[in-house]
Amino acid sequence: MMSETATQIPITAIIPMLTAIGDRSWEQFKLSKLILLPSTV
Repeated sequence: MMSETATQIPITAIIPMLTAIGDRSWEQFKLSKLILLPSTV
């Protein structure tokens, strides 16, 4: 059943979600680096 549901979701809908999640986590990573390691900036 899970595979049937997954196949109904278009890849064009999944890719933007993945890129949005990746961009958000990258922004949080950069922010945490600025906060934790200010001397390296």
